[in-house]
Amino acid sequence: MCIRDRYIKNGRIAGVALDVFKKESTESPIFSLDERFTVLTPHIGASTADAQQEAGLTIARDIVRFFEGRDVEYPVNLPHVDADTLKRLKPYISLAIDIGRVLTQLSSGVSSIDVGFGGELIDMKGRDLITRNLLASILSEYTSNVNQVNSLYVAKRKGISVREYNLGSIPYKNMIDVAIVDSAGKRVTAKGVLIDGREKIVELNGLYADFEPKGKLLLFEGEDKFGVIGKFGTVLAKNRINIAEMHHSRRKKGETTLVSSRVDQKITKKII
Repeated sequence: MCIRDRYIKNGRIAGVALDVFKKESTESPIFSLDERFTVLTPHIGASTADAQQEAGLTIARDIVRFFEGRDVEYPVNLPHVDADTLKRLKPYISLAIDIGRVLTQLSSGVSSIDVGFGGELIDMKGRDLITRNLLASILSEYTSNVNQVNSLYVAKRKGISVREYNLGSIPYKNMIDVAIVDSAGKRVTAKGVLIDGREKIVELNGLYADFEPKGKLLLFEGEDKFGVIGKFGTVLAKNRINIAEMHHSRRKKGETTLVSSRVDQKITKKII
């Protein structure tokens, strides 16, 4: 006696509906009911006229979303996440993309990429999408036609090592920690967080930072001595560059300092 018959006989199961068979029969009726309270139907649910029409409309809607720059509901070759999860992921995806953009300006290439996740990101569903978009952001600086779908493949094809890991205890609710190493062994790092929905870089190359990775940014490391900040502001003022935000930090007195500044006008190579 099969499990189906056993549980129907003792009343634990009222009936069974099956539409998958070892060998699909083309001669079976569309519906049949046997004496063991079993409904048997051919596996053609997606082949009905209504189903085919809805599938076509779904594809058309996603094509429209894509060309309007919106997220598609059913992307091909990507992990599927529900709408609520995607809504939670999107701010972190944006943060990862911006971290990638900052680091590529400080690196001359890439041979390996490490990305660490902390806080609520450790157990977040669909986290793979963050990594994919981070890689696309970094690799697009050095090669063309890279996106979240193929970024992992492109990295593998180019021999770029990619490692994900979980961070330990952190002083924030969330964190993305990224490190890029180029072919010469130079390492650049950045730690980013979301605070009240706003992106923040809180560490750059081991130095404390406090800036939003958006807009026109000027970043430089300097000497911890008098006159550096004044000269910096004077050069910008002479070229009619207005400073919107500015942050200056150091590990210890006399060591290397980090200056991050957001400006309103474009800074040319001549000014730098």
